[in-house]
This record gives sequence, structure tokens and C-alpha cells, in this order.
Amino acid sequence: MNGIIRRKKEIEELLELFRSDRAEFVAVYGRRRVGKTYLVDETLGRHLTFRHAGLSPIDDNGKQNMLKDQLQHFYHSLAEYEIEGKVIHVILRYSFTYMNGVI
Repeated sequence: MNGIIRRKKEIEELLELFRSDRAEFVAVYGRRRVGKTYLVDETLGRHLTFRHAGLSPIDDNGKQNMLKDQLQHFYHSLAEYEIEGKVIHVILRYSFTYMNGVI
């Protein structure tokens, strides 16, 4: 964490949530390119079970990323993790098939 400058408060908050005896969900958001992913990876990286970085609202070609794009990206992030074998893949595939019909 030596490379993180002026983020003492944010580091302390992440570590406090990590040390909690309850399950915690943390969403780190803000402007692009300010070090959000770096902060989380450097502070908690080796302790994380799952990490997902969302898509920018506008891709590199100027195309707007819609909710459907965000959900598909989230699906692919989750699919990389083997949680209780292949059960998670079946659940996700069903959920996203349903959502694709709704969105």
C-alpha cells in the first residue's frame, strides 16, 4: 500500500469493513481513471473472493454501454469463479436468459 497517496481514510474504511464480523458488500464508484481498482486491489487484493469492475458508460469507440452490456459483463466476471462446481453457471445462465427477455 506504499504507492497509495492521500487515501488513508478510504483504506481505513475498507479495512474496517473487511474486519467486520458480518458479510459486507462494497461498491467503490467515482470518475474514471482515479485509482478505484488500484485502491481495492492494493488494500484487499489477496483477501477478495470476487471482484468486478464495471464498464464505462461510453466505450472506446464512443458507443454507449447499456444496462444489458453491464449485466453481460457482470455475468462473465462471475462465470470466471468456480463456486460449488457448475451450479453457479446454471443459475447465472437462467437468470441472464430471463433478464435478457425483460431488458
